[in-house]
Amino acid sequence: MNKEWFFALIPFGLGMVFFTVGLIFVRRTRALRRSGAKAYGHVVRLSTSAGGHGTLYHPVVRWITSDGHTVEQTAAVGKSWIVHFRPGTRVLIHYDPRDPGRMIIEGYSGGSEWLFCLLGGSVMVVTITVCVVAAF
Repeated sequence: MNKEWFFALIPFGLGMVFFTVGLIFVRRTRALRRSGAKAYGHVVRLSTSAGGHGTLYHPVVRWITSDGHTVEQTAAVGKSWIVHFRPGTRVLIHYDPRDPGRMIIEGYSGGSEWLFCLLGGSVMVVTITVCVVAAF
């Protein structure tokens, strides 16, 4: 096997990582929507983090669980703009009753999980196509 084939493993591996991360988020989101507890809460503030092209904003939400505990949690994914999730906004939260820190905010992700899957899958397909074409 030529060395060129080993170089093809790099983009294929990166594509596989992106696809796997996206798939994990898709499965987690579906599981929480299907079997997680639901509660209404409020965005209490926006947390910030540094992104590749500027500041990312993460809604911090507070809600009361079905057993009466107050939970405050920051969304794992940040966005460069927040339109509908400003402080004071009422939101529906899906959470794991055993671990309320595992939660999603209804309508917040906007399909970013699928974007990871699409990007990773595309990189893998392009890599395989280039390798097949180069072999002939």
